[in-house]
Amino acid sequence: MTLTFFNFNISSMSNILNSLNKFVLFLALTSLSSMATAQDAAKSSAAPAPAAGKPALNKSLDPKDAFGDFSVLFEDVVAVQRKALKKSGSVLVSPYFSFDFSDSPYTMYGLNLNLGYAPSEFFEIYLNYVPLYITNERNLSKKVRELTLINSMQAEISTEKAKSAYGVELIWSPAYGKDSWGLRGVVRSDTFFSFGAGQIKYETSTGIKTKVCVGKTFFIADGFNFRAQAGLSFLESVTQGKKEMQTLGLLEAGTVYYF
Repeated sequence: MTLTFFNFNISSMSNILNSLNKFVLFLALTSLSSMATAQDAAKSSAAPAPAAGKPALNKSLDPKDAFGDFSVLFEDVVAVQRKALKKSGSVLVSPYFSFDFSDSPYTMYGLNLNLGYAPSEFFEIYLNYVPLYITNERNLSKKVRELTLINSMQAEISTEKAKSAYGVELIWSPAYGKDSWGLRGVVRSDTFFSFGAGQIKYETSTGIKTKVCVGKTFFIADGFNFRAQAGLSFLESVTQGKKEMQTLGLLEAGTVYYF
């Protein structure tokens, strides 16, 4: 009787221990699963790590944190862009076309050939030569020739046509910068003032020619630079055998090459 009771107790204890072991194992697995889930959530909510090869930004180097909003260190710092090319000491070749607009009997179209030198970054000196002018009679002059005078003579404005010209030109370029070229690019440029003086040759006589213009040079490529300018020209014209000073509007456009 006593032996049978002892065997029953041993069997019951073994079952209890097995149950406890299973319960402890279940708790351990549950804890590990909870820890893994918490770690995954923390990684997903954390900020992304910096890309490989790129050091993390050190925010302690922020000038505002180091010097305040009005940094003494950077208040006098300005950015100056470089010029498109070095012009000082260059030999210059500049062919361009010009035409005037005024109330004179003829419109003059001229082919200008300039050979010059740049003594500094801001000044260019040229010898100017116009080998020919193409003159086009204006409508006003044509209408006058259709008139008949009282003495039955045909009315006419007798003005000599320009044949050629030569002189000197000085260009001063005090400013340079960039201009938008369409929607996707920029082109470097110089802004300049042009002053010229010379002599113009007519059919039978000569006269003085001067000009004052403002324009821009666009540095499109290493071997191609476009230049355009507009201003006033003051010249002596010869009408009915008499010389008189005349003011003309002037537009000029061409290219310039630096060697």
